[in-house]
Amino acid sequence: MSFNVLITCAGRRSYIVDYFREVVAPMGGRVVTANSERFAAGFLAGDQRYVLPPIDKAGYLGSILKIVENEKISLVLSLFDGDLPILAPARERFLDVGSELAVSDPKTVDLASDKWKMFQFLSSRGLRTPRTWLDPDSALEATGSGAAAFPLVVKPRWGMGSFGILKVRAPDQLHALFRFVRDEVAQSYLKLLAPSGLGEAVLVQESLHGEEYGADILNDFKGNHIATAVKRKIAMRAGETDAAVSVDDPELEALSGQLASLLRHRGILDVDFIRPEGG
Repeated sequence: MSFNVLITCAGRRSYIVDYFREVVAPMGGRVVTANSERFAAGFLAGDQRYVLPPIDKAGYLGSILKIVENEKISLVLSLFDGDLPILAPARERFLDVGSELAVSDPKTVDLASDKWKMFQFLSSRGLRTPRTWLDPDSALEATGSGAAAFPLVVKPRWGMGSFGILKVRAPDQLHALFRFVRDEVAQSYLKLLAPSGLGEAVLVQESLHGEEYGADILNDFKGNHIATAVKRKIAMRAGETDAAVSVDDPELEALSGQLASLLRHRGILDVDFIRPEGG
């Protein structure tokens, strides 16, 4: 029996489509792509292609399930974080039509998407993470008491890449830049990811300094940790790693395993670490 893969929100990452084709082609399988933009490079790289409605429109999920049935899809994955909250609650519906969904449970997806909830989650478990505030006044209070210091960072609470991230170097800049980022979110697709509304769609974090690392933490579909690949970042572009080198780092591998056990995610979790200078 062939093993067919469906990649939704295929976007511009044609190389990922090619990677999957290399694996499934020897088994007689195909890679099917689905996307709302018909000229995206990743979409065009599929063996079979389907144009979908935008993710916020009625019929989006139903369209994907219909593709799964028609193409006898064995595995479904998405290349867009905004897709995950839509797919995650429908896991049983995919299983009912014979397809595995490479997406974590809704609770885990929500936690990984929400920087405020993740800050609370990690802090409550004694894991070091940037101090975070939901409003500029709380951040200013922390700097005034000496609990934090400028520069600070203003960013979307739900977001990815480098969109809307601004560095604040002085107290008199904070409120204005906070409002600016909130306006940017209101005019972007990120407003779709803000279930509590634009009033809490932006946050402030302390700015960390040190050597940057990334970890790809692999769990099986039952949430069991399998392996971690750690890389030291050399160059960044638009919020994504442009160049990196793999490293053997027992400390970060152990921390990654701890995160994997706490989150119980499915598939790959991408985590960024900053090792403080001298630490």
